Formats: sequence, structure tokens, C-alpha cells
Amino acid sequence: MTPPSLSSRLWSYLVKNLKREPSAEREEDEDEEDSITDTWQIYDSSVLEIHISPLPQRVAVVLDTAPVSREVAEEHSWNSYDRSLNVVLKEDDPLTVRRHPVAQSTDCIRGKIGYSSGIHLWEVTWPVRQRGTHAVVGVATRETVLHSVGYQSLVGNTEHSWGWDLGRKKAYHNSRAEEGPDYPAMDTQSLNTYHWTVPDTFNMVLDMDTGKLGFVIKNQFLGWSHLDVKSGKTVYPIVNTVWGHCEVKLKYLCGLEQGEMGLQALAKTAIRTALGRSRKDLDSLVETLRLPTLLKNYLKNDDAKEASTLNNNDRKAMPLNTLNL
Repeated sequence: MTPPSLSSRLWSYLVKNLKREPSAEREEDEDEEDSITDTWQIYDSSVLEIHISPLPQRVAVVLDTAPVSREVAEEHSWNSYDRSLNVVLKEDDPLTVRRHPVAQSTDCIRGKIGYSSGIHLWEVTWPVRQRGTHAVVGVATRETVLHSVGYQSLVGNTEHSWGWDLGRKKAYHNSRAEEGPDYPAMDTQSLNTYHWTVPDTFNMVLDMDTGKLGFVIKNQFLGWSHLDVKSGKTVYPIVNTVWGHCEVKLKYLCGLEQGEMGLQALAKTAIRTALGRSRKDLDSLVETLRLPTLLKNYLKNDDAKEASTLNNNDRKAMPLNTLNL
């Protein structure tokens, strides 16, 4: 008798053991795609809880996908040949770009690889104290200018780029013609009452199958910042810098091409969500599940070798007998 696939095993466990009654405090999601409702807490001088847009299933799956290898991450990072001359890659870390202390200059750099399809996830590290007045991160086509005299936002100021201003917390696209909206969206009272800062490290997610760009903080999706990224047009990750000696690290985590979202990945995401997506003790909760060690490692993304075997390149459900379970 042929053993069930890993996907079937995970899904069976999910159905049998992780059924939960819907919370009375949560409204049913009516979005066209399956979603997971989350809230995001901003920690600063005050604590503000904002109800963020439901977490799209595609975003949830890519957030739960095991990271690619360092070698692959470097292939998707900054392009040393596509930059302003005032920024350079660090010799000991090609994932990090460093800006020279040049006055009255705006300097950008694009990534090596362009994207026209699939959903992709990066980790961006940009220390708060190294941002200055025009710290913008996003995506752009080849037509976007990478250098300008003076301080401004080159990313998002024309139809060729889309960016999030980390200081002003606004989403820019063709901002010469119209001012960008607040992002994440907040009501007027919250904007006037609470002050918060985008942390040093956050995630950027690009879905080129639907033409959307968004950001994630502490595993909480902030909603889509842009809904009009040109599908079918190749875009590249980009940053806009003005602060001398600032360093910005771009680490590609993973990507899924169109249609590559099988039952195995969906089951994994459903289990992690049922255990508590934003909890710090997720790993300990996974250990309480009555599953083989290999599957626990897969759920935790702990074992890079096993996780990549199960999860990364071939996207195929592997029979349990192949896994020696």
C-alpha cells in the first residue's frame, strides 16, 4: 500500500486536531481569496492596536516558506553595477549597501534580479538612526533615475517606481502628480494621537501576479501599499538614501512562481496560524504536536536542509517513505 503524501498527512492532522470555534470578536472574511485576520501592535511611547487588512493566503504561505540559501539570497540582492556612484556594497557583506557622506545628494541602488511574475519576500534592515529625511524602499523599473542633486524621494516620484517613505509613512507612486496616501492606513485621531517608528528590520512582499506591493512588521501584514505595480513589467527592489554612512541590507527570503502553492504549503500555513502566527513561543507549541520530528522541523523552518528539501525548489509533495518516517 502506497503511503499518503506529506501534504495529505499534514492536512489530515489539521482537520482532526486544529478545529477552532470562530471568535465572536472577529468578523467573517468576505474577501475573494482566503485570508487570515490579524492585528498589529505598534510599540513606541504608546501602544496602539490597529486592525490591519486580512492577511492574504498567498502572503501567509510565502511568510511561512523556509528561507533560501545565502548563495541564492546574494543573487537576488543589490547590483553593484546599477547604482548611484555615492553608494557601494560592503566588502564583507554584499547584501548591504553603504552610502558615502555626500551633502545635498539623493542616491539609489537597484537589485540584480527583476521580477515580472510570482510572489517574492525580502527582509530589509535599515537602522532607524540612519534614515534621514527621505528614506524610501520599494520597487522600480529600469527607467527610474538613481541620482539627483539635493534631497528628495526619487523612488515613487514618477510612474516608473513605487515606494514606502519610512519617515513620513506614506506610499508614493507618481507623487509629482499626486501626494501619496498614508501607509499603513490610520484614522485621523490615531494619526494625531500616536507616534510610532518603523523598526530597524521589516519585510517587503511583492506579488507580481496581481501587481501589488506591501510590507510586514513582526510577522504582521500592514496591507497593500500599492495596487498598481505593472503586471508583466519587470521591476527591481530599490532604496532611496540621503543619510551619510547609512547602511541598508536587502536579504531575499523566498519566492513562489505563479501556481506553485500546493496542499503541503497550505497545510503548513494553516497549522502555524492555528497555533498563533504572532506568538514568540511558536516553536514550543509545535513541539506539543503529535508529529514526527522531521515534520516539526518543517513547521518551524528550523532545519534548513530538511526544510529546503521539503519546501523550496521542486515544490513537490514527497512520499512519507522517502522521508524515512
